[in-house]
Amino acid sequence: MNVNWKRMPCANTYKYALARLESQQINERFRDWLVRQQAESRCGDEPSRLAMQADQCAVHVAIDGKVLRGTGQQSYGGEKPQKHVFHVYEVKTGIVLHQCPIVDKQNEVSALKPLLTEVLCKGRIFTVDVAQRYHAFGRMVKRAGGEVILIIKDNTPVTRQDLELFFEDPHADRSTWHAYEQVAKGHGRLERRSLLTSPDLNEFLHREWGEIGQAFRLQRERKTAEKSSVEVVYGLTTLSREQCSIQRLFRMIRAHWAVENRFHGRRDVTLGEDRCGVRVPPVAQMLVVLNSLVLSLMDLHQVSNVARQIRRFASYPEEALAWLF
Repeated sequence: MNVNWKRMPCANTYKYALARLESQQINERFRDWLVRQQAESRCGDEPSRLAMQADQCAVHVAIDGKVLRGTGQQSYGGEKPQKHVFHVYEVKTGIVLHQCPIVDKQNEVSALKPLLTEVLCKGRIFTVDVAQRYHAFGRMVKRAGGEVILIIKDNTPVTRQDLELFFEDPHADRSTWHAYEQVAKGHGRLERRSLLTSPDLNEFLHREWGEIGQAFRLQRERKTAEKSSVEVVYGLTTLSREQCSIQRLFRMIRAHWAVENRFHGRRDVTLGEDRCGVRVPPVAQMLVVLNSLVLSLMDLHQVSNVARQIRRFASYPEEALAWLF
């Protein structure tokens, strides 16, 4: 491929162009293209096979928000708040289904509600962070044909206390409980994760949370040469044991953190998003869309080391252009 440019456009040219684009619409175009690529890679020219696969296995989607650090003035001594966006992230494929900026007088709850339709929810299982763990969320997703897994923390103190009293009761009848444990060693630490599930609270929780399939308790123990720690979290899911075994539930809870480690973490560290000095919100939001596209393309091409691939493209830019086109 012959590139005839004598030099690249300056930074202000990029800012001028990006500021005039609508980040949500651009993300939707990229999403639709990536979904088609994934479908073709799995099923070729047989769309009926894709529909069959979708019916047999629900898709895991993680929802999480992120601060655009460059858009605030805290580091400069001002009081202007930093802008937020939240992502609806397909864990297996790495595709961002939705990127929604949080505008003034709005939070993640109010921004997400309009999206909870059958188009998004049907056939999907949602794992969510603290901001989305409100009582109506599970009902809305379930009504639209989806399922949820909720980690209950301090922003819902009454339910958390109920779960803690139930699972920590030494005299509780555990005949209906299921248990699963996994031990892993690596990176200089030993990790033990223990999961307990029970359907005994389903009726008790129904009034506030709607249809519940099981409650769970997850304990994480970490040991290194210097220190050890124990963390216990509680949660609910609309998935019954017939729909989701304890082993599958364990895998999905762990997989939720892909949105932090594989997505937000790589954008921050590898792509340098947190170091970006762009303070105009529309430009920052478009840069997030482009960074997300880069990571989705890496996942599509099964690149295991993003930093190494970027260094390769920096040395051979014609390969990057050929990869895109």
